[in-house]
Amino acid sequence: LEQFAKPANMYFLFLMCLQTIPEVTVTGQIPTIAFPLVTVIVMNALKDALEDWRRHKSDREENEREVLAMENGKLKSRRWCDLHVGSMVVVRQNEYV
Repeated sequence: LEQFAKPANMYFLFLMCLQTIPEVTVTGQIPTIAFPLVTVIVMNALKDALEDWRRHKSDREENEREVLAMENGKLKSRRWCDLHVGSMVVVRQNEYV
């Protein structure tokens, strides 16, 4: 459904619907534009899925990184995903945050 938020996809969907109306169609009620429309939508869906997978992989790698965190008055090495709101961490110069 996200693909139909794009005006071009909505336009071609509208044309496809018009191609099925006997009083309007010149294609014999066969939506000839359906295959190209479906192809574009599937390709965009695959591209979005690949981007989501890459983002998920990047987030997982980031959450597994180690950081020095203050715990009970002592510095301990912790993973980012194990920190909570209010956790105090050590940030050093030129360190990736």
